[in-house]
Amino acid sequence: MKCLCIIFLLHWFQTDIPYKSKDEFEVKLDYKFRQRPATPADTYDASGRSVQNSTDVLPYLIINIKILKANEARIKVNSNAKENIINKKLETGIDYSLDLGYTNDIKDGITANEYTILLISATKVSVNKIIIFVAEDGSFFVNGEKRGRL
Repeated sequence: MKCLCIIFLLHWFQTDIPYKSKDEFEVKLDYKFRQRPATPADTYDASGRSVQNSTDVLPYLIINIKILKANEARIKVNSNAKENIINKKLETGIDYSLDLGYTNDIKDGITANEYTILLISATKVSVNKIIIFVAEDGSFFVNGEKRGRL
């Protein structure tokens, strides 16, 4: 019981990780047009309806993140659908590429629409974070600041 109380108190007093200053990183959108691969005929969505995806050429989004100034040692990227997309030693001036997928899938929530980039110190403590979020209407946010629409 004492252990549980201590864990609760530590969690209660834990401070939130601050956002990385916007002058210390760049986020660039790289739009491409790709043909969607055909979906097998026996594919169904969560409600049991047959999925019929078009094989048209659709907009595809890749995001390039460049850290300009860093006191951190590692970069770790997670999404709301998958953990450990990137987990590498941090190098300034290098583009880290995030393949988000087809823009319609991102807006519809079929693929991940929120990415958390953690910048970790040499002592393995999360120092700063960058949050990338795409809303249902296509609004694109970086650290809560609207940066445009998809």
